Amino acid sequence: MTNITKGTKIEITNATMAAGNYKEGDVLTVKSHHPETFIQHEHVLVEGLSTPILRKEFVVLPEASKLKTGDKVKLVSGGNEFPLHGFITGSEYEISAMPDEHRNHKGKGLIEIKKRTIGRGYAKPEQLELVEEKKLKVGDQVRVIQPGHANQGKTLRISATRDSNYHPYQTEYLSGATADVHSAEQLELVEGMRSVEAPRFVEGDIVQVVEHANTNGFGGKPGDIAKVVGNSEFAPGKKVRLEKLGGGTYGGNPWALTEGIQKISTTKRGAKAGELILIVNAHPISEQSYSNGDVLTVEETGAIFGNDVYVEEFDTFVDYKEYEVIEKVSPVAKKKDRSVKVGDRVEAVFNKSGMGSANRIGWERGGQGLIPKGAKGTVVSVSDKGVEVEVDAKYAGDASYSKHAGFFLADTEYKVLEGDPQPVPALNVGDLAMGTRKRSGKSEVAIGVIEDTASGKAYGIRELATGDYKGFFMDEGATVTLLAKKEDRQDLL
Repeated sequence: MTNITKGTKIEITNATMAAGNYKEGDVLTVKSHHPETFIQHEHVLVEGLSTPILRKEFVVLPEASKLKTGDKVKLVSGGNEFPLHGFITGSEYEISAMPDEHRNHKGKGLIEIKKRTIGRGYAKPEQLELVEEKKLKVGDQVRVIQPGHANQGKTLRISATRDSNYHPYQTEYLSGATADVHSAEQLELVEGMRSVEAPRFVEGDIVQVVEHANTNGFGGKPGDIAKVVGNSEFAPGKKVRLEKLGGGTYGGNPWALTEGIQKISTTKRGAKAGELILIVNAHPISEQSYSNGDVLTVEETGAIFGNDVYVEEFDTFVDYKEYEVIEKVSPVAKKKDRSVKVGDRVEAVFNKSGMGSANRIGWERGGQGLIPKGAKGTVVSVSDKGVEVEVDAKYAGDASYSKHAGFFLADTEYKVLEGDPQPVPALNVGDLAMGTRKRSGKSEVAIGVIEDTASGKAYGIRELATGDYKGFFMDEGATVTLLAKKEDRQDLL
């Protein structure tokens, strides 16, 4: 027995008692059902009409499983059969009309579905399965599953969403190059690679720069406290413009990636020992040497008046009107504990400064130019801003790079080379050297003054003991070792 309840859809198939109120083919919605009794026939009342409709006048349409127009559905059976020619079992389509919203195939309760291109088909409710719409976000890594697509099987990243019913997702390669536009059906989320929603920052937010491989070339450094003064129109949610507290811009590039900063909150109250405070209204006096944006650690309260405090970083006090208490902050980035030291060998690996091209790094003390990425050198000094490097001669490129030219590399622009030998010093005429060679199976050694060179690689030596000239550059496998530079050798003779 068919269960007829409020909301059941019926179709008129035998309008014998219509009196012009309804006709065959009408699809109506039941308002109430009245079973047969000894004084009445079974009938229903429907929405919009007061006339009862006898049970023999209609058929009950199949339950539509709560489907509705606009739903994405999968065709689970009946593909390429009438009335679903051109529709493929297993493929996904969109419901364009429910049985009471179209007039095709009357009396069969068929749901109209449509392709993305031209074409409509009609399916029974049991032939359709509701598809939960994929919700992909910017930053998600996805795999292309569309058969025949040029990127089928490749992993891409959602770079933007588009106002499109067909291809709402713009993708990019993991290298950052633009890829293609896609529908949700063409993509699947790479497991475990769901994006983390980037933090949102608004103008006026106080933020802290954190340790981050910031390839954007931002001019600040980890530990800086800054104020957000703008958002990028070209990379919304990804870049913000920062300004130093108390005014002042970051030279070179004020735009920071949002993953490289964290918002902090402060409260104007008296600080307790051990808490962090943010200097917001610096008025240093005498030996005080702090400025707006400095983060200090409270050592003792009640310094001079009320909420004035002593801090660990300076042997002085901070006035209450100069600070706010930090309620939430990442561990404050201390000055980098550099393991690099004078004499270490380093390699230039990354252009953070933004000067020159991506493959030329650092800046030169004499103003002659930048060094190439991959250049190696020896550290000659270490400071808060980075290291000064004497670059190996073979990377200098031209005479404008003197032996003593100092190239300054920021912390993220170099790596320390473990076990990298010092470069063999160049040998010049007048230097004291030792040459070795083999002749007729016998080893010969000569110590003397370099008299000439050949292409800067091999040398002629005037032997000190005999005054004889030894042409070591004539022999394959011969070696020449520096004993003293020309300006120093008198001390050894």
